[in-house]
Amino acid sequence: MKSFRIDVENLSQKEYQRLFGRIILYADTGAAVACVAWMAYWLDHIPSHIFHTHTFTPFLFLVAMASGVYAMWLITRTGRQMGTAWNRFWILMEISYASAASILGIIAYIIFPPH
Repeated sequence: MKSFRIDVENLSQKEYQRLFGRIILYADTGAAVACVAWMAYWLDHIPSHIFHTHTFTPFLFLVAMASGVYAMWLITRTGRQMGTAWNRFWILMEISYASAASILGIIAYIIFPPH
C-alpha cells in the first residue's frame, strides 16, 4: 500500500520537476478557469445579451474547484516542501482564489440565476 506522504527528499530531479509542475499546472488552471467562469457568469446578466453562457458556467466553477482541490491535495501530500517560499505562497494564493471564487460563484449562480 502506498503511503499518504510523498518523500520529497528522495525524489529524482525528473520526478520532482514532474510533481512540482503538476502542482503549478493545477493551481494556475484553477485560478484561470475561476476567472473565466466569473466572466461567463456576468455575461449572462447583461440585459439583451448575445452570448448565452449559462449552460456551461456552473461546470467552469466546478472545474476550477476541482483543480484547486487537487493542487491542494498534492501540496498536502508533499508536506509543503516543494519550491521556494515565494512559490509556495503564490501557489497557495492561487489555490485559495480558485476555491473561494468557485464556491462563491456556485452560490451566486444559485441565488441569482441568469435570466
